[in-house]
Amino acid sequence: MLKIRLRRMGSRHRPFYRVVVSDSRRTPLSAALDELGYYDPRHSPSVFKVDMEKVDHWISKGAQPSETLSKLVRKARKGGFVDDAAADDAAAEAPAEEKAEKAEATEEKKDADKKDAEPKAEAKAEEASAAEEAPAAEEKADEADGEQAEDKGEA
Repeated sequence: MLKIRLRRMGSRHRPFYRVVVSDSRRTPLSAALDELGYYDPRHSPSVFKVDMEKVDHWISKGAQPSETLSKLVRKARKGGFVDDAAADDAAAEAPAEEKAEKAEATEEKKDADKKDAEPKAEAKAEEASAAEEAPAAEEKADEADGEQAEDKGEA
């Protein structure tokens, strides 16, 4: 009996599937009679690119689609998947959008830092002027003490 099923490809944690027609008694990784397309669930939205004419051809010859593939084909016929070119465009646009978002975030952070820096600079200036005034006030106090001592000595 012939089966139309998904053959898992890709590396660990990065699944990619080919849609193949093979003998049901063989393992999914064995030689396939025909490759009908592929399914990439890692894209957002998922990409399912299959030649529907070939699928119909193999089903008419008696091939049975797997349960998962039946669901995917039904969804594809309803227009639930993005074609491959649109997925490539979306993948190309995503990094550009991320860069723009990062640039905006960086500008916002710089603006926030400037706003935070202004009060800090004002506080530092006030501390510096207070520090300059403090020795002058101490000198005045010392002079006043000296004058009081002189007044007592004269009396």
